[in-house]
Amino acid sequence: MVRIIGVIISLALFATTASAREVFRCQVERTPGEAVTVLSDRPCAPDAETLTVRPATPPGHVVADAAERLAAIEDAQRLRQAAEKGEVLVGMTADQVRQAWGRPDRKNLSDYAHGQRDQWVYYRHNRTDYVHLEDGRVSSVSASVDVEREQRAILMGQ
Repeated sequence: MVRIIGVIISLALFATTASAREVFRCQVERTPGEAVTVLSDRPCAPDAETLTVRPATPPGHVVADAAERLAAIEDAQRLRQAAEKGEVLVGMTADQVRQAWGRPDRKNLSDYAHGQRDQWVYYRHNRTDYVHLEDGRVSSVSASVDVEREQRAILMGQ
């Protein structure tokens, strides 16, 4: 799917930069008294009319829409791959966070005028990770390190 949209964008961009071509129009007598119009890439008669043909240019919004769709597909793929590797990134869905880090140890839920904000808490060996979600998508990720626990772990050789 990504390749198809990439090809469409490439063709659209090529079409906007392709140069004009000449086409020749002639009236050629097929049978006595019967003339037909012929279009050719070479002059087809001494009195051939030269026509300049320019490739159609897609409207700017068509190219922009295709580029946006391609970016969205690539971003979704990047987030899916990160979840598979156990990473949590801004923009991920709640399901992708659970895939990456499992169920949170604690959820702090809150509703606000425009939607829902959640804080998922993950307790680790020497730190606490926080995942902030707005309307089901990660808006930020942060961590708090327990310095004393970290120092004890270092002293105990862990």
